[in-house]
Amino acid sequence: RAGAFSEGDTVLFENLMGPPSLKRGQRNKRSLEEVMFASSPLQSTLGGEWEETPIQGQKLLEATISAQLLACIGEHPDAEDIVSELTEASYAGQTDGKQNVRRILSETVSRILDDQGAGGAMAVMNSPIRLTEFGQAANLSGFSPGTCRLMVEFLSEEYFETGAALYSELLERFNDVPEQSNETLKKIFSGVNHRNVVKTENIEEMLSNLLLRMDLRQVFERLRSKKSAAKPDTVETMFEEFVSFINGVVANFLPWILRALGKLSKFGSEKAAATDWSKMAKAIETALGARSGDTEFDDLLIPIE
Repeated sequence: RAGAFSEGDTVLFENLMGPPSLKRGQRNKRSLEEVMFASSPLQSTLGGEWEETPIQGQKLLEATISAQLLACIGEHPDAEDIVSELTEASYAGQTDGKQNVRRILSETVSRILDDQGAGGAMAVMNSPIRLTEFGQAANLSGFSPGTCRLMVEFLSEEYFETGAALYSELLERFNDVPEQSNETLKKIFSGVNHRNVVKTENIEEMLSNLLLRMDLRQVFERLRSKKSAAKPDTVETMFEEFVSFINGVVANFLPWILRALGKLSKFGSEKAAATDWSKMAKAIETALGARSGDTEFDDLLIPIE
């Protein structure tokens, strides 16, 4: 009925009969049954609608499938043809997305076998294919192979900033990876004009204030232009957008990045391997989990380790 396929349970509730007082709406029983029990075929996002999917959406889907391939290799060490088996096991493989999902999986296999990329090969083709130590770490990160290689490039550096300066650098460096879907963050570092209060020049200060557990409203007001003449309703909308940004980017994406860096740190420099990336993620979550004034962060978006 939803016209889409996803893992997990989907519950659709429609009160087509209307409130009990409207008895007249119950007369056309046949018509109501046709609407209620009508069904349209499920469609895979990798099928016929693929060309109409925005580029960023395509990249996210490809990254997701690539990450799933790493997990599949690790969980099925005896699979002789992992691409074919995963293709057939997917919904896309059973519909019009078969060719597309096979393409994505085949390209991913080629990339993870490449021993010239950052970190080396993620898998070796020893019939069957198996993950290397790097591939196992990449799988534990939850990110796609391509993003993991970008992380290893970062981890190969000999010096890292600390605190808010480091977090700001990470958000800038990884704002455009497929797994990062917040459009505001992309705009901040794109150079394109935008109306959000968070800018490249104040994001580090904002992160510092958040780590100090400053009242969220106060953090927001410090970011606003002193010359702003926005109406109260507009300001409240801006504040809601700011809270959404903090929940999605700072409380969710940033700790995910940090924990992934921790999983991959041994494939970087000695400095990277000696850095406690997971501790940083916990520090951010602890700071954001603290209640400030009348504003609460959305704990549902803060990962639990």
